[in-house]
Amino acid sequence: MLYVENETQHIKMEKQIGELEKSGYKISILSPEVLKKEFKFINFPKNSCVAYEEQAGYISPSLATNTWIETSRTKGALACEGIEVKEILMDNNCVVGVKTSYGIIHCKHVVVAAGAWSGNILDTIGIKIPVRSKIIQIHFFDGIGQKDHPIFIDDSTGLYGRPDNLGTSLVGYPVDKYDIDPDKKMSIDPNDFEGMLQNSKNRLPYLNKKLFIGGRRSFDAYTSDNRGIIEQFPEAQGLIVATGWSGGGVKLAPGIGKRIAKMITGV
Repeated sequence: MLYVENETQHIKMEKQIGELEKSGYKISILSPEVLKKEFKFINFPKNSCVAYEEQAGYISPSLATNTWIETSRTKGALACEGIEVKEILMDNNCVVGVKTSYGIIHCKHVVVAAGAWSGNILDTIGIKIPVRSKIIQIHFFDGIGQKDHPIFIDDSTGLYGRPDNLGTSLVGYPVDKYDIDPDKKMSIDPNDFEGMLQNSKNRLPYLNKKLFIGGRRSFDAYTSDNRGIIEQFPEAQGLIVATGWSGGGVKLAPGIGKRIAKMITGV
């Protein structure tokens, strides 16, 4: 993975990478000469600070989620698809169950980890959380200059991307549009597509509409610092809320799950 940072963060980044290297991570800051030779698909400014992590990768959130669900089923869990939670049921400030489209399910603990829908569920018991839905739009291109190029995250421009299936590439750019209705169907916004192309001119100058082969527009749940929340509430004993990690949540999910299990069981 290539990570591009603003030149003003060079000293801070060198220190952080030095600490990671001491811990055994294969990560280093690359010289302009190496970048130009090894990674021709992207243009780097002369004074940019670029780190390369050899063993970094990416995962499919849908495949990972389905795998976790199937694994939980082998351990005795009951995963019910296609059932909508209508309301959290309370009695004397304690969770006693949930009302669903299938009927009432009685329980002592409820974990709300519904992403952008979390706020809607919590509204049924008057609890507000600092989480907002935000648009995410990604674009697919047929070959962007280097086959099997690494993942890249460019914090100096906001661009990010990775290889996709059959030699295509995924490229994204932030869309600052919040408070989206998660039940509304969406398609690619041409204005946001044009904005991505405009902001990619210096980094990926060969991107153009002829290489564009489609994209997706959806949303995710964000907190103000993008770190997500794991919270319990005295006014709703038995309730745990875990949401707001945006696209990074899938990578943290195993650890978050263990923490929640410990909060419930005490072990």
